[in-house]
Amino acid sequence: RSQERTIMMMRTFLVVLWFLFSASSIAHDLIQDDIQIVGSDNITIAILQLEEETGKSNMEVVIQACRKSKSLGADLALLPAGFINTQQDVSSALAQEAQHSSVAIAYSRSYMDSQGMSQLEAALIDRTGDVVIRFTKQNSDLPKSSQDIMVATLTIASGLSIQVGMLLTSDVHFPETSSVMMLKGAEVVLIPYMGHVDWNIVNQVMVRAFENANVYFMANSISAKSNGNSAIGDYNANVLFQANETAGIFLSSTNVTLLRNFRENTIWGDAFRRPYHYQSLCFKKSQLEKKIQVEDVKSRDSEYFILNIGLVQLAPGKSVSENRKIVEAGST
Repeated sequence: RSQERTIMMMRTFLVVLWFLFSASSIAHDLIQDDIQIVGSDNITIAILQLEEETGKSNMEVVIQACRKSKSLGADLALLPAGFINTQQDVSSALAQEAQHSSVAIAYSRSYMDSQGMSQLEAALIDRTGDVVIRFTKQNSDLPKSSQDIMVATLTIASGLSIQVGMLLTSDVHFPETSSVMMLKGAEVVLIPYMGHVDWNIVNQVMVRAFENANVYFMANSISAKSNGNSAIGDYNANVLFQANETAGIFLSSTNVTLLRNFRENTIWGDAFRRPYHYQSLCFKKSQLEKKIQVEDVKSRDSEYFILNIGLVQLAPGKSVSENRKIVEAGST
C-alpha cells in the first residue's frame, strides 16, 4: 500500500510538472508575441492597442503592427485615432502596405490644417490597396449630414464581403450617428478612439452594438491622453473583450452568417423603429410644421424615416433589406 501511494504521488507530481511547463510555454508565447486571441470565425479583426511615441509619426510602428496582424491571421488591422501624427498624407504608403501584406487597414491620422486647427483624417483601405472610406473632421465634431456617415463594402481574402462603417471618438457618444450607420446597412463598425476609456465608454460601445444589431470594434492607444482599454461589443449586448492599459495586438473573429441571421430576425436595429413618433427630436418646431403634415404623422399605412434631407417614405409590407434600399436611394 505504501508503494502504491508513492507511485501515485510520483504520477501526480509529473502531471503537475507537465501542466506548469505547458502553461509557462503558452504564457511565454503570448508575452513574446504580445497578442491575445479572443475568438475565431469568419472575419478576423486585429485591434492595435499601440503605445504612442510623442512627437513622432509612429509610421514604422504602424507598418510592423500591420504585418504582425496579418501573420497572426487578421483580415483587418484597426488603429487608434490620431496614432499616426504627421502633416504628410500617409494614404499611399498604407495602401501599398495593405496590398503588400494583403490585409485591410483602418487608420486615423492627426494633423494641423492651414488655420492651425487640429484635424483627424480617417480611412479604411482594403487588402488590394483601394481606399473604400475616407473622411476628415475635428475630433469633437459630429458629422454635418447623413452623407458624412460612411458605410462601404469590404471584401476579405476568403471572398467574404461585409458592410463596414467607421466612426471616430466623439461619434460613439451620440446614438443618432450609429442609427444612421445602421440604416445604411453597417454590420461591423470600426472605431479608432482617442482619449480616456472607462466602463461608461465601454458600455456605450456595447449598447450601440446591441441597439443597432451589429458588432463594434474600438481601438485606443497608450499615451499621455489615452489609457488603452480597447473593447468589442456585439449584438447580444456582450462586451466580448476589453483590454487593459498595456500595449498589445488583440484578435477577434465574427461569424458573419450568425450576425446576418440575427439581423434578419431581431426586433432591434430598424425592424420596429417608428420615427414618426419622435419627429420632434429631428427638427425645430417651425421646420417640423412645414415638413410634416398631421395626417402623415397619424398614418398607419406607411412609415417615414427622417433624415437630414427630410422625409423618406417607406413602402408598407416590405422587408428590412428592401426598405433599407429605399432609405439609401432617398439619402442620395
